[in-house]
Amino acid sequence: MTRNTSTNSRAVVALASTAKCRALGMILAFALAGTAQAIDPLEAYLNNVRLNELLAKGLDGTGIDIGLIESGGPNTTHVGLAGATITVRAGGTTTDHATRTAALLVGQRTPQGGNFQGVANKAHLWSSGISTAPAGTAVARTKNIVDWQLAAPRTSVINVSWGAYDWNQGTAAERTAVRRIFDRAASLGQTYVAAAGNEGDQAGDGGNNTGNLTNPGYAYNVITVGATGPFDSWNRVENYSSVTQANAAGTPTARLKVDLVAPGAEIKSAAGTAAGNTTFSNANGTSFATPIVTGTVALLQQHGRAKGFSTDPRLMRAVLMNSANKTVENRAGVRWDQEFKANAQGVAATRTSHESGAGKLDAMQAYEQYNAGRSRAYTKNANPFPGSEFAKTTGWDVDKAANGIGNIYVTAETLRKGTYMTSTLTWHRDVDSTDADPANWTYKDLDQLDLTVREYLTPGGQVSTSNFGGNDANLNGTSQHNVLKLSRRNQYLLNVSYRATSPLNDSVYALAWRSYAMDTHNVKEFNGDFSGDRGAYRDNGWFQAHNAVTFGQAVRRNWMPGTADNWAFQMTSGIGIPAGLAQEVVRPLSFFVVTFDIAFESLSFSSSVQVFLGNLLLGTVFAEAANVQQFQFISSFALDANQLAGLAPGAFVDLSFKFSSSDVNGVYIDNVTYIPNGSSVALLALGMALGVRRRR
Repeated sequence: MTRNTSTNSRAVVALASTAKCRALGMILAFALAGTAQAIDPLEAYLNNVRLNELLAKGLDGTGIDIGLIESGGPNTTHVGLAGATITVRAGGTTTDHATRTAALLVGQRTPQGGNFQGVANKAHLWSSGISTAPAGTAVARTKNIVDWQLAAPRTSVINVSWGAYDWNQGTAAERTAVRRIFDRAASLGQTYVAAAGNEGDQAGDGGNNTGNLTNPGYAYNVITVGATGPFDSWNRVENYSSVTQANAAGTPTARLKVDLVAPGAEIKSAAGTAAGNTTFSNANGTSFATPIVTGTVALLQQHGRAKGFSTDPRLMRAVLMNSANKTVENRAGVRWDQEFKANAQGVAATRTSHESGAGKLDAMQAYEQYNAGRSRAYTKNANPFPGSEFAKTTGWDVDKAANGIGNIYVTAETLRKGTYMTSTLTWHRDVDSTDADPANWTYKDLDQLDLTVREYLTPGGQVSTSNFGGNDANLNGTSQHNVLKLSRRNQYLLNVSYRATSPLNDSVYALAWRSYAMDTHNVKEFNGDFSGDRGAYRDNGWFQAHNAVTFGQAVRRNWMPGTADNWAFQMTSGIGIPAGLAQEVVRPLSFFVVTFDIAFESLSFSSSVQVFLGNLLLGTVFAEAANVQQFQFISSFALDANQLAGLAPGAFVDLSFKFSSSDVNGVYIDNVTYIPNGSSVALLALGMALGVRRRR
């Protein structure tokens, strides 16, 4: 559905003064001008996953050794690779595909490439194509090129945009042997990032329970990457992107393995094999989504080494999955956070999507997740131990779980009801590689770990007996991902433990968690998702206000005529009976901006919507021809620091909409976006937020 989004000047908006708008403009200009770490523009697909913000931190891959496994090697004479540090194993062929993936990793800025650059362009790239391996079976040659990556200098993160066998090629034993080669290498400390494959339109192999994923993308210990498309801002999984096997209802029937997705369509990169090539062109495939993730891992490892953090491959996987963007859509157009939406009672989404895994790469959020640092477990076997500490609101840990003993992490802060906590647990499946022939390698028993999230009731390790999230084995995989809507204001704990049936005695795991309780995001946008206990708790989403519970009505309704997913918030009012809704926000300190779409059901010049921040009136919108049965974008409501001084002190304040009319009428509100404070980051985010507003 298309909405009329005209900003018709006939809209009547009551503002405090024109000077307010001028002051806001001055503040914006100052903040933007003072951004010292601004970088040159990047290609849109890199900005889409917030790599521009991560690169602005000064990270470029310096000191990191990236591996590249392809069918052949890159064209190092290409102008986009001139100046890059690349070591190519001798004896192989040069391919266009390898040139593209190499450039996405370490490609240099050049006039021919415009805004193109590799994600980690100061890293050292080590390329071992399958064509460099001695003659032999595919299994033997695969081991040969992986062993080369394990040799000195051992590469820390390896990009695999290549597969030895697709799901329907070779024997089952050969496909399994290839997976075990990569799983063994990962268990030795290397992070492998593998393409899911481009066979999403294929039926899959059924009996082998791999869906249509290619190898080594179906290995246990690698990070498997699917692709999103350019339409709708690279926010929908491409039809060609390989997926885990599932039934017609979308329920997985095999081990879940896509870990996350990244832009993989219309991806610009260096192209060609001819000496001195200057060609740049677009290409599609999970092969080109994968280096975007690999490069992000390289930047995180660079940061981690400087901070003294672990760079364990299990941790890299946990950080990426836990920080992934949850607005990504599956191939049917359903958003992740709607497909696995937690209900008001706090029931969690406890698995990943068979199409998009834990969501779409968010490079900056991954950095924030990783940069939060390590928090050690607070208790083991329900007893505090020496050196224990309460956990950060956002943090991670790498530790060992012992059979029968749980590792418990308790948040130091009280978390707000109605907010969300994401948590991800990852571990490895070990390989018995004592035989000289990898075809004879076997998997050891699968360490089966559990992650549960509970309320923390009293000090001393006492916990509730009810699990609010967890008990998902990721269909016998090596990860578990929870998204939990917190049901009460409280401290919470995360418990890592073995299942009762676990065959092994101990296992190393990585755990990452992230709480949104403190409202650290400066920009909030509500695209029809006005969920919460309206009229119940002030800290749980949107609630009814201004006597709406008793008299008026405020409900989440389908926009007329609309479609099933075309929701907005509707308020209706009888004669002289106001209705309203409100949202608790962080109390701003310097200025406040709110934008929203509004449409009245009928023309009534007495009908109006007032917008308040606490007791401060931001402005009023009246019903008129321009905003009757069509949405009009309102963007002028702002308060500066002097006006905000009139707010009562406290951590939170209500943003509310009050609807009133002298006759029976109704109004729709949608796309509410607000900036609660005046930091330069928030100001920069304003432009981004306005650019991604939903239009259906």
